[in-house]
Amino acid sequence: EYALSAEFTVAAGAATPVDLTTTAAGSTPASMLGRSLVGVVGVPGAVVTATGSTLFELDVDLEISADVSLGLTATSLNLGQGSAGAPQAWVNTATGILPYTIGSGLGTLNFGDTVSIGPVLSSGGFYSGSDVYGFFQTDGGLGGFRDVGATGVAIDWLENVDLSGLVTGRPVYSLAVDLDGEVKGYFATKLGAFKLDEGDLQGNYESVTEVFENADFFSVTIDGSPALITNVAISGATLWIGTPRGVLTIPKATVGNVSKINADLVPGTRGLVTRRIAVGTNYQAILTDHIVFVRATGGSWKPFPVYAGVSGQVSGMFLDNANGIVLLAGDKGLSAFDITAIP
Repeated sequence: EYALSAEFTVAAGAATPVDLTTTAAGSTPASMLGRSLVGVVGVPGAVVTATGSTLFELDVDLEISADVSLGLTATSLNLGQGSAGAPQAWVNTATGILPYTIGSGLGTLNFGDTVSIGPVLSSGGFYSGSDVYGFFQTDGGLGGFRDVGATGVAIDWLENVDLSGLVTGRPVYSLAVDLDGEVKGYFATKLGAFKLDEGDLQGNYESVTEVFENADFFSVTIDGSPALITNVAISGATLWIGTPRGVLTIPKATVGNVSKINADLVPGTRGLVTRRIAVGTNYQAILTDHIVFVRATGGSWKPFPVYAGVSGQVSGMFLDNANGIVLLAGDKGLSAFDITAIP
């Protein structure tokens, strides 16, 4: 549990009585307690998480319904897409990506260069119309593919580009895909934040220079100073932007259409480092270093303290937009936060 109080003043040498209201903190399912988890994703009917060696499928009560030995060392976990259009958990390993489908188990993912790209730091996929799009990152490199007609035969839209001369680690901090009408991708990268339209996501690019030539770059300021964009997320007509100094929202339609973007700062986040953003039409959640800010759409933001003992160093966040549950995976286990139960 944790405690809440109104503001109070501490006087040196004097007792300071304070009225506290306690409330339930994030609950940790016993099945995941103490496990060092590399991420968490939600797929229809289940939640998937993993340690470095084992993948766990959890039911609606967050109890283990299946566990699978990976045979490889997992470094992270992302939400991907199968060729038949079924959402998958993509397990990123030192030798590529292992896809996991509910009811079918682990499979193989053979697209573009992913069979030989080496250690994958992050990845992701989505289904649009009859095509599957995929994306992956290596240390100082990135690549993508498009599977036309979801046939299982994919073509590269971006070769496995080596950026190690410019950046180290993950080149892309965050990626949000807009499937409302024409497909658009919003990227927060170490080389700047930009938008790519559907035609650019289908181009067979061989260098990042070609991507940048077709991109709409955008930037934001906080208190008059430029702010590094490290997180992007989309909900409806709104683009959510995370920075090391707070979270902003802008109309997504303004990117590429105006010279100066007017952004609104999310209350309470000023000066806080944004770690992750998960937003849906019903609920929204923002993770900073020590606080999860949550709300139901149309309601007020509520801060929810997150300490090291809850889930430890966070490796993944998932928002159940239907039920208002936020899941945090970390090196100490999995924590569940019920937005509807927070006073």
